[in-house]
Amino acid sequence: MYENEYSLGPEALDQLRAYSIKDFSELVGVPQTTLRKWEEVLGEAFRVPRDAQNQRFYTKKHEIWVAKINKWRDEKDLGLPLIKELLLEMQSLERDNPQFETNANELAIMGQQGGLHQNNQLADLSRNFDDKIKLVVSHMEDLLYKFNQENREFLKEELSRIKNENNDQIENIEKKLTTVTKAQEETMRSLLEENTVMIKNSLTKSENQKSDEERSIELRQALHNELALSRRVHQRLRMEAIEAWNKNPVKTGLFKKKEDLSAKTLFIEEFIANRIEEEYKKEIT
Repeated sequence: MYENEYSLGPEALDQLRAYSIKDFSELVGVPQTTLRKWEEVLGEAFRVPRDAQNQRFYTKKHEIWVAKINKWRDEKDLGLPLIKELLLEMQSLERDNPQFETNANELAIMGQQGGLHQNNQLADLSRNFDDKIKLVVSHMEDLLYKFNQENREFLKEELSRIKNENNDQIENIEKKLTTVTKAQEETMRSLLEENTVMIKNSLTKSENQKSDEERSIELRQALHNELALSRRVHQRLRMEAIEAWNKNPVKTGLFKKKEDLSAKTLFIEEFIANRIEEEYKKEIT
């Protein structure tokens, strides 16, 4: 740990204290490899300075950022693309309002020092920031829920058909399909988060001229358009998978050969999982 040697009070020293990556990792309970990954993926939102020996060092500010990242990941299940945008917005608020902090206890302390009016202003900034997070997250979660429900209902019907013909294999098939569909859903979550960031940024450019209700309606409409796009890509890939399967279908049975429905369903879902990211990105670029 590095210490500043000037004669400052304990609070000021705490702000200036610098930690090596090893000490900081132990302090916040985040592995060093994860901290390096965050630095790489979050970029300007998680800048880590280096000392004269080119060694990373972390400060109180990084500790606040890590707490926010953990909160958004654990409570909101957000991915790094959206977390990056939220961190940048939080940091922008701090630059424009030097006394702004996103921690409620710090707001209360500043209120005691600077007066009730200042405390109310800072509290309003904090609430507005939290409201933006809730707005974006709620709409995105609604979108993901609808997409995943539609996909799961379809697979439920397919499994019902398979069960009638391959009852002895159904448990193994369900496990494989669960793994594949989970991969699909994770890919879609990542893609939708990235696009939600772009949608949010485009709406933010003119947000000063619009009410919260108008922005909410615009965001909801934009995300519903995303749902339509997701459905379209998913359906097209399903049709392509069926066409590819029909060229060389797997058949089962000793005497009377028939199409292996379990192999077909797994083939289709793996086909979609392997191509959905590339096809989705083609649609939005």
